[in-house]
Amino acid sequence: MSGQLLPPHFQDLQRSGLSNETIRSLGFFSGTTQEVEEILCFNAGSGLVLPYPCLDKEERFCRVKPDNPPIIDGKPAKYLSPKGAKVRGFIPPKTNQALKNPTSPVIITEGEKKSAKADQEDFPCIGLAGVWSFYQDHALIPDLMQLGWSRRPVIIAYDSDAAEKDQVKEAIFVLERELVALGANAKVIRFKSAPDGSKTGLDDFLVAESPMALRELLEKAKSYLDWEIDDIARLLVEDRLQAFRHLFRKLAWLDPVELEPYRNLCVSQLTLPRRDFQAQLNSAKEDLHRQRNARRPTIDETDHAADKVEPAVIQGTLELLKDPVLLYQIGETIQRRGIAGEGSNIRVLYLVITSRITDQDLMNGKILSPIDQMGVKKLRGYKIDQLLSKNGHSTRRDRYG
Repeated sequence: MSGQLLPPHFQDLQRSGLSNETIRSLGFFSGTTQEVEEILCFNAGSGLVLPYPCLDKEERFCRVKPDNPPIIDGKPAKYLSPKGAKVRGFIPPKTNQALKNPTSPVIITEGEKKSAKADQEDFPCIGLAGVWSFYQDHALIPDLMQLGWSRRPVIIAYDSDAAEKDQVKEAIFVLERELVALGANAKVIRFKSAPDGSKTGLDDFLVAESPMALRELLEKAKSYLDWEIDDIARLLVEDRLQAFRHLFRKLAWLDPVELEPYRNLCVSQLTLPRRDFQAQLNSAKEDLHRQRNARRPTIDETDHAADKVEPAVIQGTLELLKDPVLLYQIGETIQRRGIAGEGSNIRVLYLVITSRITDQDLMNGKILSPIDQMGVKKLRGYKIDQLLSKNGHSTRRDRYG
């Protein structure tokens, strides 16, 4: 790699408020056509290369901001990731160090330059490759899952146009819910658009305002649903129908304890009678129930699909199950979800999940106690989403599609 930084790319980074020291330490550089092709595994011309910090001896990963963005799905692709690569989180070194403290607050934003600018100003910040790039294969990406979230203050800080785009609002809500489920104290801030109407990101705000202004804004953070209720309150009564549908679709996911403050807000702030609130909530829950049933396969269908699993996938799964801390990690997750509290129940539930592939090994009497063997025999054949639904819980795939 050349390591050089051409003037247009250097100016681009400077517009995000990045200092020479930050640019140098993060290793941003101008990639030639050949270098970019080697990174992406396809031809995209030259561009600004954004290496992700190599933490814990991870493989090198870069994204590219092409000089001439290709048109994908009818719009320019401003940033490109390597073909077939896993979704990654951009975690600058100072942020990584701060995250070792389980109580250290962290911002989650969209974009590497924004994360770098916040980190430079002593705000620990994780950058996502896109608004939905906290997710892959219906689960949080490993870069996020490996972090400790319990009781950690988290602020989601997407661009100012997030308030105008339904897909972005949905992404913020799902990210917030996932973090809350892991024990985080997750909230959201919003930026105002620039005077000329262009959108404002975290880096733009820090350049135009100051770190002190960001600290003041962070103090005003609130839950995504609080923001959505505020948005509806500004609409004329006759224009609220569609907004209510979006709101109640999200409220349908909450448990009764979480729901009550929003019920009160809808009554006081939106002047929505309690009876109407409950009627709309019931309707949203019925829609949700129909969606789940419509896409849940039968046991025969899932068994038939399992027969077609490629050997390489099975081998990879077997290797994963050899991880000595896997059972501990799954047990912790199950306890946080509140699905099973007793140690034996957690082990049985874990074994139900894994025994679809390692059936014979787990039942040979060397791993399981007789009681646990009885539990697995009784529960064998259930799919995990069915088992959780019997306990009043839903899987992530069911919860968020």
